[in-house]
Amino acid sequence: MSSIQGLKCRYTGLDDPLGLPAVLLCCCPEEIEYYEYRIYSALAECRNIAFFYEDPDDWVSATSLRLAMKEIQLIVVAVTEGFFNWNMNLMKRIVRVGVSHGIPVLPVLMENVSEEQVQEYFKDIRHEDLFQLDDHEKLNACLSRVLDDDKPAHLIREVFDTYVYQCLQKFEPEFLETLQPIMQDNHFYHQYLSWFRIQKEKNADLTYEDQKTERLLTTGAQRLLAATFTDLTEDDHERIRDIAVKDVKHEPTHTFLSGLAYLRGYGVKENRDEAIRRIRQASEEGLPQAGTTLSVL
Repeated sequence: MSSIQGLKCRYTGLDDPLGLPAVLLCCCPEEIEYYEYRIYSALAECRNIAFFYEDPDDWVSATSLRLAMKEIQLIVVAVTEGFFNWNMNLMKRIVRVGVSHGIPVLPVLMENVSEEQVQEYFKDIRHEDLFQLDDHEKLNACLSRVLDDDKPAHLIREVFDTYVYQCLQKFEPEFLETLQPIMQDNHFYHQYLSWFRIQKEKNADLTYEDQKTERLLTTGAQRLLAATFTDLTEDDHERIRDIAVKDVKHEPTHTFLSGLAYLRGYGVKENRDEAIRRIRQASEEGLPQAGTTLSVL
């Protein structure tokens, strides 16, 4: 998305915003430079996001914005007099398009405007409560409720977790009783098992050794993510791997399994310090299997 003509993007601490929750700012073009950073800063204090906004010096097409709706998770509207008096209504229409895609809308009061104006514009639009940026507690609660990690990136992490689990099943079966319960919520794992059973029926000699890291990470991800990553190719191993091993808070199962991957060198370069850090983080986030593993390291 960061390459869409006419859109700029702010994000923190990464080389690429891929995998971050995507937020689109709807703002009067003449006011973007004044309000954009203020809004981004308030949101970023609560959540690391990819914050997209229109480039005042560029032109963004309706087609590009409609395509962007496939990845946007939240539309933030800067509520000002300028917004209501704005004649160029492309972004206004995008708000309604976003609603039709089920994307939540968050109106943020940036100026003193009449309540009648706000009610009139948003009366037919499903939206979060109107509030000001300094209401940090309410803003944090809102973002926690409406934002999630990018779904394709989450699925790639599920693919990697499945690979790590399969490695442990093959080489360290003593882990199975401990780990099996945490795989129950991994949707890709169940799809993988179904796929593997079908392949096994076709080829009775098929063994786990036939499932290489790249094949599971690339072919499996490509099969399930084709609708989103239409440009995914055999050359995207590193891109996928970077997403797969990304350290994500509040996903203790992935944090734990990626920690085991670093501990044993499954799909990544072995790194005991990073392994212990991740396993400890998963334990602190409440995963008992991580705590048990940490106690014997």
